[in-house]
Parts: sequence; C-alpha cells; structure tokens
Amino acid sequence: MKEIGGFLEFKTGFFNKNNGIRSGFTYFISGREALRYLVSNLGITILYLPSYFCNDVQEYLQNILHLEIKTYSVDDQFRVITSTLKTVQIAKGDKVGLLMVDFFGRRDPKYNLILQNLKKKGVVVLTDRTHSVLNTYPSSSIAEFASVRKLLINLPGAYIKGNEYKGGYRKLHLDSSLALLDLKDKYLKNGDLRLKNRFLKEYLHQEKRYPRFPKILRAVEPSGLENILRKANLNKMRKIRQRNYQALEQAFVSTPQVKWYHLQYRKNEAPAFALVKCSNYKTREKLKAYLIKNAIYPPIHWNNGTNLSRLLLSIPIDHRYSPKEMLFVASVINNCKLAKL
Repeated sequence: MKEIGGFLEFKTGFFNKNNGIRSGFTYFISGREALRYLVSNLGITILYLPSYFCNDVQEYLQNILHLEIKTYSVDDQFRVITSTLKTVQIAKGDKVGLLMVDFFGRRDPKYNLILQNLKKKGVVVLTDRTHSVLNTYPSSSIAEFASVRKLLINLPGAYIKGNEYKGGYRKLHLDSSLALLDLKDKYLKNGDLRLKNRFLKEYLHQEKRYPRFPKILRAVEPSGLENILRKANLNKMRKIRQRNYQALEQAFVSTPQVKWYHLQYRKNEAPAFALVKCSNYKTREKLKAYLIKNAIYPPIHWNNGTNLSRLLLSIPIDHRYSPKEMLFVASVINNCKLAKL
C-alpha cells in the first residue's frame, strides 16, 4: 500500500546510531506541555508569540493563570519583522518572554541578532525546535524545546534543553504506542484496510488518555523514550529529507493555481516539509481532498486565521520515502492542476 504522510512509523533502520545528544534533557508528554512548564518555571507573565503560529497551542496557553499573550509579526517567509519588536518592553513587575520558531526547519536569518537585542532588554527568549530537531546550531543560553512526533517518530513526548527541572515525574508507557506503530507498518505492507481502520480507532483512543490541560504538570520519566531517541540517526534523516525536498521541487510544475512556496535553507538545514501555495482557499481544499484520495496526507500548518494559513499545504518529504516516491507525489499534484481545480 503506497501511502505518503501520516504518523511516523518506527523504522529501525533510522534508529541504529548513538547520537549522544539526548542525554540530560527533561521530557514532557507534548510540546505544549514543555512550553507551559518553561513559562511557569521562568516566571513569565507576558509571552510574545509569532503572528503565524498554531492556534491550538495559543488556546492551550491561555489557560495559564496570570499569563498575558501578545504577538509580534513575521512576514510571508516566516522571518521576524524586527521593527515590531520595538513594542516588546518590560514594565515593572513583569517577566517578559518571547517565542522564536524554527518554521519548517529553517532558522530566522537574524536569529542571533534578535537574541542579543532581546537579552539586553531582559527578555527571556524561548525557541521552538519542533521543525528543526535534525539541524545543528551553535549553542546558546536560551531554553529550547521540541516535540519528537513531528519529525522523528510518532510517540508521545517532547524535550526541553537548557532549563533545569525540579519536580515530580509520571511514568511514560510506550509499549502500546510502539505496538500501534507496528500495526501501521503491517497494514502498509499488506495493504489491509481493516488493519488501517483498527489503527486509526486505537490511535484516537490513545490520544484521549491525555488530558487537554492537566491540573498538575509533571515531567515524564524519560528512560524509554530517551533510549530510542539517543539512537536516532539524525544525519541520515537530514540528508534524506534534503534529497527528497530537491527531488520534489525539481519535478513540481507551478501554475497560477498551485505554486511551489520556496524558502531559503542553509546547507546544514533539513526542510521539515515542502510547501505549496494555492491561489485561494477553495483550491487549497480541493487539492487537499485530491491528495488524500491518492493516499497522500498533507498536514496544514496552521489554522491560525491568517490569509497565508488558508492557502498553504505542507507536503511530507520525510526519511521514509525515496526520490521515486517524491516523483509520484509531484505527478499527482501536477495532474491535479491539469484537471483545473
């Protein structure tokens, strides 16, 4: 069964090398819980989020008592509009934090300059590495976090780096989650729709086990997840993503209706997804439905109400796939465009 996208299976061929970089991190169930802990532990009372961000996470953060959420602007290339940072000021009695996001695996070109200027003001800078966990950047004194299920493996868990944790732990049981990923691998190999329906049903059941906003926030006991992530072959994953991105871009044919959305990546950066931009929302939804009909599952980043968020589709390019499969994806999109959505 050919299927592009969806939940990242546990492919042992990509977890076969000790990368040595996951030791000593603090783990939570999800990225939003990790961010919530940082906000609370650092005493942040005002948090600036980028204007292009996940609406679900913003709604989650609004449940934090005594936290005021503000925004700063990013442009259509997801770069910080630095002039808007002039409004980031610290009043007496406030602790101000600002979240930087490595959108789609690319760090803001002015990241270091922004970091230095905000530090001088006394602003606490946090970095969301969820889309850039495969990339290596010079270390800094800021706190960073990332959900692991977006780029590495579809397991519950997110890590924090650069902030000491002092608190209780809860047990993280991975057996059922790993069994679920094994079930997905089986239905893919056998083309078994019955197993696929079972997988989706059990996945939704597992998701309901985690409270949307737990009253008591605790880190998870990390040994099981950390042992898996420590073996992630990050260099191999990064190279395959870079290769797949290039293969898809070269085969893709832009039209007025659907265009390739180019972002400038550095040599050491791995794109998290490929982006295509549709001429309008109706076209985007038709293209999405057509891709799903052809077993290509494009996530949307994110439903945040901005015009751009209504036009973009994220195309999976991850390490599970070959350039041949990227050519298949391109052919599906190109043929869809020929059909005049």
